[in-house]
Parts: sequence; structure tokens; C-alpha cells
Amino acid sequence: MRTSTDMRSKTGTRSLIPAAAVLALALLACGSQLAAQGAEDQAVTVTVLIYSGRPNPTATLDDATVERLGELLAAAPTVEATDPGTVFPSKLGYNGVAVDNPSGRGGLPRRLAAYGGTIEVGEGRARRFQRDEGGAIESLLIDAAAEAKALDEAELEFIREERGGANKPGA
Repeated sequence: MRTSTDMRSKTGTRSLIPAAAVLALALLACGSQLAAQGAEDQAVTVTVLIYSGRPNPTATLDDATVERLGELLAAAPTVEATDPGTVFPSKLGYNGVAVDNPSGRGGLPRRLAAYGGTIEVGEGRARRFQRDEGGAIESLLIDAAAEAKALDEAELEFIREERGGANKPGA
């Protein structure tokens, strides 16, 4: 003869199976989110600073661009900063490019910025400045953003006009 205790244990077991399945799916979803976040942390991104009051165009750099950026940065001479502020000018319009590399991928610094022939390299609180010969790094990064479709033709033309001369993207 069954007692009420026997009935509860069978009913309780049946209700645990769906609960365990839901818990397993939730854990899988969290694992997927963490994997996606881990991949995002590995990404090297470039932001083209052209807007005030709205989001600036941002693109993820591919492996070939990361490698080329590393080569150009390694070859860029260090310069003495006359104004230890930042390379970014305080003006409306095009203000340069910023690279974020949260994981230090490719041996690159975690942050760097390029504008007007100067590169600002930041690792924590330490900063150094390097010469961007002919605007090669700045051009590389603008071209990468354009190839990733982060910049449209009107934005590219605006940047070309702002940069002028030999510092045009693709030059």
C-alpha cells in the first residue's frame, strides 16, 4: 500500500527532471555568453573620431591589419612630447583614430591614438609618443574602418578634406 510519502517522492522526482533541464540550458547560455565576451575581449577595435554628440564609427581589425599595425608601430621613432597632453585636438570635426586592444593581442599596446603625424601609446598610466611617418598608421586604420563598412563615402571625403595632402587615406 502506498503512503503519502511514497507519492511525494515520485512526484518530486518527476518535477526535478524539467528543473534540471532548465538549469542545464541556463548554464549553457551563460557559457556561450562568456565565450562571446571572451572573443570580444580579444578583438582589436578602431574608432574614427569624427562626431560630437553621436557615436563615432567603430570597426574590428582583422589579423592582417593587426600585424601591419604592429610592424608600423615598431618602426615608428619615439619623439619627445612638447605638450604631454594628448594627440587629439580640441575641435569639431575629424580628431583622429583610437585603437582599443583590451587583451594586448598581437603584442600591441592596450590603447593607442593617431592624429596629425603623431601616435600616442598608452599602457595604464604610462604614455609615450611616436612619429607616424607620412601618416601611415592613421591611414591604415582609416582604410581598415572603411573596408569594414564602418565609414561611408561622405565620411571618408570629410576625413580626406580634414587631413589634406599626403595624409589622405589610401595614400
